[in-house]
Amino acid sequence: MTIRAREVLEDCRQALDEIQDGVVGRQWRIRWIAAIALLRSVGHVLKNVDSASNPLMKRHIDEAWVNLVASKPKPTIFWEFIQKERNNILKEYRIRAGQGVTIRPGPVHVNLKTGEQHAEPGQPTLYHLCH
Repeated sequence: MTIRAREVLEDCRQALDEIQDGVVGRQWRIRWIAAIALLRSVGHVLKNVDSASNPLMKRHIDEAWVNLVASKPKPTIFWEFIQKERNNILKEYRIRAGQGVTIRPGPVHVNLKTGEQHAEPGQPTLYHLCH
């Protein structure tokens, strides 16, 4: 069983939840870096830790890695996102991703006769990933 790799995968899910909760600035960047490192760690833990527990599992994991390398540049999610972003971060501390923020204020109504103003509530602020 892939016990350690599954644990890393669960940490990836938690890291994703922590990125999505409106975190910004340096805190967002640190969480992004952690998430990318965790994503890439799944394969390393499979190969270097979990495969040692069972010769049959080791053979399947090794075959899967050979197939992944042979299929490059597919799947794009691995080669162009996980692998490339991990290498950028860990080898050059260069991050391709950024965070965008969309603030959606509500409309303001002004009575031109009295000058009275009334503002309606806006929509929630949106945080999104950008490259």
